[in-house]
Amino acid sequence: MALVLLSILGGYIGIAIGAVLNNELYETLFLIVGILSPALITLERIYKEMTSKSD
Repeated sequence: MALVLLSILGGYIGIAIGAVLNNELYETLFLIVGILSPALITLERIYKEMTSKSD
């Protein structure tokens, strides 16, 4: 649940940054990065945890 909220918040921040730059391309790019970044951080933590347990 927290990951979903972080993704929504990140997407909103991305849209806000893109709107300040007055370019739809930037809005879209920052939205995608904002939505995906919490998921990527979580996947990285899971990967590190799994690799440290296997060693």
